[in-house]
Amino acid sequence: GNKYTFGGGKGLELKQDCFAGSDILSIKDSGKVITNLGTYSFGNCLLLTSATLPGVTHSFGNCFYNNYSLTTLKLPKLQEVEGMGYLFYACSALSSFDLPLLTTLPGVANFYNCGSMSSLNLPVCTTLGDTVIDNNNFMSITGRTIDITITPELMTCNSGNPDGDIQTLVA
Repeated sequence: GNKYTFGGGKGLELKQDCFAGSDILSIKDSGKVITNLGTYSFGNCLLLTSATLPGVTHSFGNCFYNNYSLTTLKLPKLQEVEGMGYLFYACSALSSFDLPLLTTLPGVANFYNCGSMSSLNLPVCTTLGDTVIDNNNFMSITGRTIDITITPELMTCNSGNPDGDIQTLVA
């Protein structure tokens, strides 16, 4: 049941599995100390409800994997994600995904089972998924109206062909 607040320092990188599986409730980085998130940094943190990380510019996949209690997420400076995907896999309580500077979100199942999604803001993202036509990035999100902001370049980001995930959302 821990809450962490960071207020001083700079350039902190959370290594792989840093808080994975812990009982962390919230993390707030008011001083923009944390800049990089490692794989599974917060994976399987089942009690995590809030993450405010305004200094993070880079992340690896699986970072918020299976955080089904997460309701508040702030990553306003996140620009790039590396890895196999699963960034927000099963963040089923999170409704708003505001990633205004994110340019690259590779891999599969990044928003899989995010059933509360009501808004997705990816205005400059040109890479979502990999070269597989259907990356299951939006699988298990049904019966919802979602406000989506994307760039037109996203429609042709995978090998010059329309992205199957975008077609899934349109359907």
